[in-house]
Amino acid sequence: MILRAALAAALILTAAAAPAAEPSPAVAEVAGLLPGVFVSRDSSASVRFSVAAVPKNRIAADAPVFYLEAAKSARSDAPFLQRFLRLEADGSRVAVRVYEPRDLAGVRGKWREPEELSVFTERDVRERPDCRMRLVKAPAGHWAGGTAAATCFSPAANARLAVTVSLSPQTLEWREEGKSAAGEISIFGREREGVSSSSREAPAAASAVLTISSPSLPSKKCDLAELRAMAGDGSLSLSRLIPAPDAPAAAVVVITSGSGALSVFSFAEISSSSSPSLDVSGPAPRLVAAPGRGLSDVVSIEVRVLGR
Repeated sequence: MILRAALAAALILTAAAAPAAEPSPAVAEVAGLLPGVFVSRDSSASVRFSVAAVPKNRIAADAPVFYLEAAKSARSDAPFLQRFLRLEADGSRVAVRVYEPRDLAGVRGKWREPEELSVFTERDVRERPDCRMRLVKAPAGHWAGGTAAATCFSPAANARLAVTVSLSPQTLEWREEGKSAAGEISIFGREREGVSSSSREAPAAASAVLTISSPSLPSKKCDLAELRAMAGDGSLSLSRLIPAPDAPAAAVVVITSGSGALSVFSFAEISSSSSPSLDVSGPAPRLVAAPGRGLSDVVSIEVRVLGR
């Protein structure tokens, strides 16, 4: 009996010590792009589309989960779409498993306070396999995909719809075909709150050119002189700029340019011997990385921990 209890305790400790699964580079990139507030391009539609990462989610401990809510701006308390999205690797693609909250009212508006979403478990949702999607990275750099066909049942339309999604650093487009005789659809574009179009132009010279932020440390601003002193030869590995998070396997690093373009890396990529680097020899930091992932005029580096 004593031996059996000891073995059981050892098994429990071993399971508790198991590291969190590291997201694939594809999942990490999509996970870094999804969170945000979006607004319909058609001002007459006036629809707001909000996506929040679920911290310490209990729906799928091995995968990042997001809560999605869409509502007309005039009726923000009455969303017409509420979903949880679970991201999984599917080769070079990203599979999106869709879940519907059993208690829609209990989840409503929680995207504003994501910590409150962590109380929901797999018992609080029902999976919608008819709405499952797959995303593929297009040659232009955005992610696109959707359901395999018109399979996703909509009670509001009393019909099965084809859902297509396109995701980039600037926009999220969500289309549901079959809602009307014209085949339309709802289209949403990212709303950059507090950022005017003029602020996306090339920034004027300033002493602080790069902001580095992490959940564990206050934000830090670095000017070119400081970055060049750290680099010595004009090239600076990103692993030297950012601290290791408490859970590196679940961390992603989001790098943003002055134009708003993003490049997302898993922390494993940042820590590897072939880590991307910053070229600080020019007038602005430039991200040197694999084809399609480099950026010019880098203005911020942010460490995000998924599921927290």
